[in-house]
Amino acid sequence: MSYIDKLTGLHNRNKYMAVLEALKNEPSSVGIIFADINGLKAVNDTYSHEFGDRLIKRAAEILQGLFSSDVFRIGGDEFVVLCRGMARQVFEEKIRELCRQREEEQGASLAVGSAWSGDGRDIARQLAEAEELMYQDKERYRLYRQGNGQRYSADKALSLQKDIRSGCLVVHLQPQISLLDGKLIGAEALVRRKDAAGNFIFPSRLIRFYEKHGIVRHLDLFVLETACAYLAKFKRKNCFLPISVNLSHMTLGEENFVENIKTLCITYDTAPSLLCLEVTEHIRKIGEKQLEELILRLRGEGFSISLSNFGSEYSSLSLAAGIDFSEIKLDKTLLRQITKFSNPRAMERLLNICRLMDQAKILAEGIESEKQKNLLIEHQCLYGQGYLFSRAIPIDDFLKMYDERNKSERIIADSQKD
Repeated sequence: MSYIDKLTGLHNRNKYMAVLEALKNEPSSVGIIFADINGLKAVNDTYSHEFGDRLIKRAAEILQGLFSSDVFRIGGDEFVVLCRGMARQVFEEKIRELCRQREEEQGASLAVGSAWSGDGRDIARQLAEAEELMYQDKERYRLYRQGNGQRYSADKALSLQKDIRSGCLVVHLQPQISLLDGKLIGAEALVRRKDAAGNFIFPSRLIRFYEKHGIVRHLDLFVLETACAYLAKFKRKNCFLPISVNLSHMTLGEENFVENIKTLCITYDTAPSLLCLEVTEHIRKIGEKQLEELILRLRGEGFSISLSNFGSEYSSLSLAAGIDFSEIKLDKTLLRQITKFSNPRAMERLLNICRLMDQAKILAEGIESEKQKNLLIEHQCLYGQGYLFSRAIPIDDFLKMYDERNKSERIIADSQKD
């Protein structure tokens, strides 16, 4: 049992060392193969060690299927095969078959290095040669994946831009409301994707995908430009409500971001004060000094900055304390939990924290019930948005809502005069 690897059933390192010692006294032909699983650590981190173990076992099956004996697992993802007394031609044919099988394999991608000797007298040199060739193969795999990843991202960027031009992506507005009197105070721009049947899909997963591949800027700039175009349309209707736009930390961290957004405002004759830039605590990733300078520049240009998802992450508390945000947006999951467990004190403590930070406005998102609305009003959170008031709607519907509410307010005002 001391010679068997429990996970794969192959010989283990102890057996490998014993066989190597015996080979020194057997001056016959020897073929040596070093094999290593590419990217196993990333697989373990992403999918779990159990999934990684399955890849190790699959690699063992491939090797044992080609080389029935003297296959060793000498480390976590490292294997050695010793082919004693095997002709060079046969050995090379097996190597070609191994490489063919690894190309077809969906899971366990193997880096392979091999060396053959007709007498096996300098086994240490042969082992070093096979191991070095394996590491070279691993580096080629890394560069190949890196190159493919770059090409893949470039292809996805082109696809995203094509979707934007074709109208697959649209921007709707979710009304933001004064909780005391129901007045419209603004809107949040939310992007939607239309499928082939014309149904709208919330692209939360797509946004994470775009961030992963470094192409989210195209989506962010599209929503920003659309918001500026909507504000220009607002202006023609004598509507001067602000629009909030969610932005990735990757977009905000770009060198020319402030110049780009200023250019958009000039192009659409939009006042920067009517754009509220929503960020999450992930904005920390652009660096503390750069973040401080960025917020100061944006505030200096007249833009409002909102910290969204507040209360969902502990780090957002320290972030809010250190940055001069224009608005704090309470996270919808927090609101659900507080009302679900009937814990008004938690709400009171959270809002007290916000007030101590001297914020201009506290706004709750995801309000779905009168109970939630009343709880917020009770604790002096006077602004919000959510399905209780309206889902995200097309701009024409939003402006219709604005006109109807203005008309109602005028009728009430006139009746009070009478």
